Amino acid sequence: MEAKDFVLLMLIPVILIGLVFYIDKNPVVTGAVSHTAAQQPTTSLGTYSISPSFRVKIDYGIDEYEEMKKQVQGMINECKQQQDMEKCLKEKSEAEWSCDKDKKAKPEDVLHDFVDKFNECLDLKENGIVCRFSFVERELSNRVFNIKLAVESITPDDRLVRAELVESNKALASAYLFQDNVYYVTIYDDPKLKLDKDSERKFANSAEIEVKFTGSKPEIKASGKSENQQTIEFTENAQNEVLLYKDKDGIAKFIDKAIKKSFLAEDPSKKTELPKIVDLPRIKGFVFCKESKYKTNAYDAVDNAVKPRTIMHKFAITFKTVAPKPIENLEAYDGLKAENSVVLVWDNPKEISVKSYNVYYSKENFIDKKIEDTRKEPNIYRKSVLMQPAEIDDIDLNDCAITQLNTPCKYAVYNNPLEKDKLYYWKSKDKLIYVLSDARLEDGKESNFAVTALNEAREELDNDKSISGNIYILTENRNYRKFIPVDDLVPSSKDLILVKLQQIYESASKKVTFNFGELPKNNVDGTQLNDFRNYKVYYKKYQSSTQQEKAEIVKFIADSKLNSLKLIQDVNYEKPGMPFFVDLTSTIPEKGNVYFFVIVASDTKDNPKEEQYSVNELGAVPLQLEIP
Repeated sequence: MEAKDFVLLMLIPVILIGLVFYIDKNPVVTGAVSHTAAQQPTTSLGTYSISPSFRVKIDYGIDEYEEMKKQVQGMINECKQQQDMEKCLKEKSEAEWSCDKDKKAKPEDVLHDFVDKFNECLDLKENGIVCRFSFVERELSNRVFNIKLAVESITPDDRLVRAELVESNKALASAYLFQDNVYYVTIYDDPKLKLDKDSERKFANSAEIEVKFTGSKPEIKASGKSENQQTIEFTENAQNEVLLYKDKDGIAKFIDKAIKKSFLAEDPSKKTELPKIVDLPRIKGFVFCKESKYKTNAYDAVDNAVKPRTIMHKFAITFKTVAPKPIENLEAYDGLKAENSVVLVWDNPKEISVKSYNVYYSKENFIDKKIEDTRKEPNIYRKSVLMQPAEIDDIDLNDCAITQLNTPCKYAVYNNPLEKDKLYYWKSKDKLIYVLSDARLEDGKESNFAVTALNEAREELDNDKSISGNIYILTENRNYRKFIPVDDLVPSSKDLILVKLQQIYESASKKVTFNFGELPKNNVDGTQLNDFRNYKVYYKKYQSSTQQEKAEIVKFIADSKLNSLKLIQDVNYEKPGMPFFVDLTSTIPEKGNVYFFVIVASDTKDNPKEEQYSVNELGAVPLQLEIP
């Protein structure tokens, strides 16, 4: 054995791992020694490897971090007041803090954008949810890409969906979705077929996502082919949104656009809870890059050189999604000339994060219940309303007239009816209007109402009053109201009696004879009448008149409210064709007097109220009688 081999052998127990440390003046060279013993009988003791390493102290200080912190905090403080904080930060940091200044958009990024988000959906712990995502804006102006999905066998027993990026029939890149097939769903819930969104699992023979860039903005069109080669559209044209339903077994399915609304807007006929929406990627934020004033010698494979290079600081800010703030100034109005109806009005929100509303209502007081408990209560009802209001310039919610029988009343100024269960934007007041209509709202009885705003993830205030200082709560006369709706919808009075040219009058008894028509079946707005009570007979008496004067009186009475007439008698209905008599004794009839009668149907709520309805609105016709 040579002397150098013996020395190295003696040093092995000592020099196992080299320690790296700094000194003020010169770097210390350290390293590590390892030994591999010989495998066969030989005169050699084995192989020794020496790996020297070194670390050098460079000119650098952490004072830059403090300065960057101050600058970024300043931008955050300015952008906190903006509706879109992320957009504000991007605009303010574009010139000096952007990480993409020298980075060119690559087509394969479009593919990975889709694949990464699809696979993120599959990796989520939650099932029974809707995954929603869009494609990132990129500088790929006027380029059109297609992502083609097809099943590929990885092993005889395993299959994955291969996603291939194609431009002008040229394949550019490919990646895999961690699922064995391309699935889609065309049914939400159908008890007749015994299928629902979880049990239905259809296969697409092929699927394709077209991504078209107009400027930097992508527009997508996704579709698939069914087993019989029928095209199933998964997206709306010229939009940038992909929806996947991840069922209770963890299978991600494209959603047929024909049933898209079933996943996003609540149908009152459905008892099931809408699935939660998860926007991807789940971690959202903004990346900053800042060049240091310091440099260091470093190697870069791009130019294959070691030379002084500027140090780049990279860091990020993440944004925690929170529920929108409570709505303000909730008011309640009676739905005029309607049953079981309330008009709710509140301030138009300033937050752009509001995507929908929940309207809660019940006879029970729920102002102190947590929202998670409120949603579970069977006697507290809820309607979901998308933030897609129809615009109204102005409206008078205290005045509504039936202008045509069998149609809803038209509100003054707006000159149109308010549709049930629809959201409106009241432009002149900058408010929102929602018409809540439900048979479970009992007219004449107090109900409790609350409106909460939701973001894209369907997060709303928690109403947890055990948390000190929590602003996300229900507060009476702010976002919570008590109100008693009124039944002021009346039966139609059209064709109540068999009309004759001249009513039969008996001078001796001073009674006039009418004959019943068909039993009233509808209200004046065309809805079914369920609370008919009896007839009311009104009259107005004039002295003898000419035919022209009589015609003018008929028109005047038809346009007048009932309170301009006098009530003479209530009549209980019998059956069609049967006569009934109205006694005029109390009116002191005299020869030549002309009577005009108005006969209207009334309901169990004592409608019509005489000051509310005109004769025309009720469908009634003034009938003449001249005393012989």
